[in-house]
Amino acid sequence: NCTHDHHHHVEEKYGMSSFVYRQKIPFHAERFLSYLNDEFPPSVYRSKGLFWMANRPDDAIYLSQAGGSIRIDPAGAWWSAIPKQEREMYEAYQMNKANIDAKWTQEWGDRVIEIVFIGQGIDKEQITKELNACLLNDSEISEWQAKHNS
Repeated sequence: NCTHDHHHHVEEKYGMSSFVYRQKIPFHAERFLSYLNDEFPPSVYRSKGLFWMANRPDDAIYLSQAGGSIRIDPAGAWWSAIPKQEREMYEAYQMNKANIDAKWTQEWGDRVIEIVFIGQGIDKEQITKELNACLLNDSEISEWQAKHNS
């Protein structure tokens, strides 16, 4: 496959690579925003994707970063934030129901963090460790669930 070989050639020649960070657990807003502002790795040239924060559980949020520019924009509501009977009325939900249901969890619904990182010489393990530190920890998850499931 020519495209596949070309991709590896670019990676080897320029040290470019990418990975997708995936999690179901929400980010702690202050820790994540502090990470974006103060600790974001300069080796990451581009990142984009959806995420959610514990203090805004109904909101899907879009991250778009290029170089030193980072944008965070609303991306609508998670399906799980909309009552089931209301969800059923949306054509987009009906068309994508199988895909949505396949990713659905009892705990978080369709809420997810999926952000792709592209850069030169990026350290996937280090970035993953730093992002994991921005997630809610076990006691914060317990508090959050007690508050939102009551």
